[in-house]
Amino acid sequence: MTTHRIQLSLLWLLMVVGMMLHFDYHVSGIFYGIDLKRPNATGEFPPTIWLIRFVFQLAPMMAVTFLLFFEQQWLRVAHFGVSLLYTLAHTSHLIRELQKPDMSQLNLLSLVVVVSLLLNVVALRWLKEGMAEKEKSRKLKTEPSTIKTEMARS
Repeated sequence: MTTHRIQLSLLWLLMVVGMMLHFDYHVSGIFYGIDLKRPNATGEFPPTIWLIRFVFQLAPMMAVTFLLFFEQQWLRVAHFGVSLLYTLAHTSHLIRELQKPDMSQLNLLSLVVVVSLLLNVVALRWLKEGMAEKEKSRKLKTEPSTIKTEMARS
């Protein structure tokens, strides 16, 4: 397994831990008697909660699983694209958090944005590595015939 795949796996796992801590920080007010109920809460989970959990917890764990077993170019491209979307989502979340700052959340979400930016950098490096490998492989396939043609001319 390449270093990039290991780095990406660890960065994804750090983001999952960050999102779990983010939720934990939200509900920790219960221990201090803070009412955490949303003003429009009905006592039922909103229908989109499964989507939020899937996107920010399960999908990153699926990404790690794919990274452990696959390295095709389509996965590299998809991985880089998805990492950019995550950076946009985490950055917008951090900006929204600035409206009513909680230092614990600001510190955590700032770290998650940094981790997400690192994910972009490493995903881009992995993508470029795959493109270089593909080009090298293509050249190796065409070079022997070029050498034979030149030898025949001599």
